[in-house]
Amino acid sequence: MDKSQILLSFLQKNCALITPVPTDEKERFEYYKGAINKLPPQYINESFLKIEDVYLADTLQKEEIVSVEGLDALITVSQNKAAFFSADAVLSFLNDGSDKSIYLYGGTRLKTAVAHAISGKDIAVTKANNVKFSGVISAQLPSIDLKLTSVILKEITDKYIFALDVAMNNKLKTLVLTLPNIENAVLCSRVADAILGVIKQHAYTKQLKIVLSAPNSKVFDVYKSKKEVL
Repeated sequence: MDKSQILLSFLQKNCALITPVPTDEKERFEYYKGAINKLPPQYINESFLKIEDVYLADTLQKEEIVSVEGLDALITVSQNKAAFFSADAVLSFLNDGSDKSIYLYGGTRLKTAVAHAISGKDIAVTKANNVKFSGVISAQLPSIDLKLTSVILKEITDKYIFALDVAMNNKLKTLVLTLPNIENAVLCSRVADAILGVIKQHAYTKQLKIVLSAPNSKVFDVYKSKKEVL
């Protein structure tokens, strides 16, 4: 039995799952994604983490990883998941469904570190694990409804300002910023204007290469069209 089978058998045993571990690699990873979220904290031990590290590193290695430093544009809008980039740091949100790939591929070590770091806060910086980043900036987004106030808009942009300040203060060269998952086109446009304004103000003079990782095609289209007129 290889390490991935050991890991998934462990999850099967401790997550009250009755389905057998799949043999197909893609189905096996889908099984992992479902099972890992059901794992009670008391089962997280070093032997589990070591196997998980190997499994996730091997799984991510099969994906095409894009180097942000190798991109031609200073700012790139992409629909690729944030975990599929190589960069100095990433800003990722915990609570809006925009992109959970960082925490998925980062594994339990990263999830635990973020949980401790962000306890009582709405933003925190941790080291990365497995994914191709030196650091992860994790943040909570305010609730966005049909009444987008100036206060909420400031709360959103403050997260991006924080991430950009971290990049500048640590002399980082590359940064991936996940974008809020906003379905309403009008609200998405307003938030995009604010975020792109912050980026233009903070990043262009410092030659920091940035990828804006959009959660879906709607958000991608909004930021792509607005980015072109920066």
